[in-house]
Amino acid sequence: MDQESDEVSGVQPPIQEDKSWTEVDTYTANCMEDVLDSDSPVNREETQPPADDCHESGPDFSQLPEVVWVEIMSYLPLHQQYLVSQTCQVLYEIFNHPSLWHTMKIHLFGCTDNFSRAFRSKICIPNKYIKLINKFGKFFKQLTLSVTEYLNKFPEEWISIMQELSRQCRLESLTLEIGRLTSYYHIDGYQPSENDIGTLVSFIQNAVRLKYFHIKSWPMYPSSLSNPDLNIFEVILKNPKLKDLETLSLFWCKATEWSERMPILPSPEATLPIIHNFQHLKKLSLRSPMLDKDIILELSKPGRCKLKLLQVFVHFHPENGNFKIPEIESSVWKQFVLANPGVEMECTVLVRTPHLELASMLKTDCPLTAITFMKFSRCDSQIVASLSEMYCRSLKKFACYCDPSCKENEVVSLAMRSPNLNQFVYYGPLSCESVEKLAQLHGTGWKEFVIPASCITVQDVPSYDDDDDRVIAPGEDGEYYLVGIARFHQSVHPDSQRKQEMQDKVSAALGYSWKPV
Repeated sequence: MDQESDEVSGVQPPIQEDKSWTEVDTYTANCMEDVLDSDSPVNREETQPPADDCHESGPDFSQLPEVVWVEIMSYLPLHQQYLVSQTCQVLYEIFNHPSLWHTMKIHLFGCTDNFSRAFRSKICIPNKYIKLINKFGKFFKQLTLSVTEYLNKFPEEWISIMQELSRQCRLESLTLEIGRLTSYYHIDGYQPSENDIGTLVSFIQNAVRLKYFHIKSWPMYPSSLSNPDLNIFEVILKNPKLKDLETLSLFWCKATEWSERMPILPSPEATLPIIHNFQHLKKLSLRSPMLDKDIILELSKPGRCKLKLLQVFVHFHPENGNFKIPEIESSVWKQFVLANPGVEMECTVLVRTPHLELASMLKTDCPLTAITFMKFSRCDSQIVASLSEMYCRSLKKFACYCDPSCKENEVVSLAMRSPNLNQFVYYGPLSCESVEKLAQLHGTGWKEFVIPASCITVQDVPSYDDDDDRVIAPGEDGEYYLVGIARFHQSVHPDSQRKQEMQDKVSAALGYSWKPV
């Protein structure tokens, strides 16, 4: 339920540090252009100390085995890799090692809207991208293509470079984040050209060993969807070399991101042939308007690879029939679980969704293991009680980024009843006592324990009303006490002191130094 995790162990490929050129400072970037144009490092003889001084200062780490330096540099961002490569010829050759260029993110800035004439202008392509692709493009295996805002127009030179890149690289993972999610509002504006869409689609047409395919956003305009050569969902069906695809993510986004509330999405009828085509899927991510019981039944058919993870991004709009929560019977979920033993389901809720609407999809036999409520959704007492009753055995993650309407004791009760819960994110009010209790429930078993400092309150010490004129009153243990004496001896801690106490107790319970975010 949840990678921006977004991710199940053993399903996602290893992702290295993002090599986006946007993070490179101007001076370093200019020097890197010189390196990309040459086959030797920049001449730094004037700044190099004499050889004798080098030996006196310490060991020569450049003599470490190549595999060691490749591993070290894989943890560095691109501009730091470049600086290391300029120390000597050996490290420059390591900088050119193919394995350091397996992961690449190409990030471009599109037009801010698709109604102004600026949309007809061409996207500015940094010259550094062109040189980088020409030199290292053949090594790319995990590629992310990202265009912010709206895709307007690629320069002709860039189109030819991208088409050549799609032919020469052997991608194993491809992520497309092309502009914003398209809604019916955007259809009235300017639309991307066929050449630009065709350039991006060529990566699918030429793919031969793709295992992981993610579409975060895509221009969903009728003109391109009606063309079989530009409709990306039809193109992936035409490439027989994609049959072994293991991960398919369609319009999934992280819980900390925002999404168009009513985007144009493929219907369940259009999604079903895609699911049927990929018999080796181990992970599937999609949005609730694309899901129905026929897709769950397709995933339950014999002969398919066993699914490990199903992620559902829940949209709901009471006045739009396209965004109703799909009705999936408990018997369908039971068949799905029997066909895919050990399968897990993650559910992320975008906006306020009534409990009864969620209940139409989340039945008792649904293998729910994680649920996330985004900032503008709602988590009320009914939902928490339902989770506690139906999924206490399977629930592993509970994340609430919204301002919940449930009581904190209900959240604590959910954690107490869920022995497998190991990820907890809560942006609602919690007292110091409740935070301590939650931390101690699973102790070092917590993999994620996130609570904002602004949500933690100091209200867990007994409070005695000054206007209470009773002489004696019953305590929590049932015994009576003198109200005046108790009020006199009440220990009042400053907020900061109490919160520090709480932080120390939570750190001791978790086994590491913990701080609220």
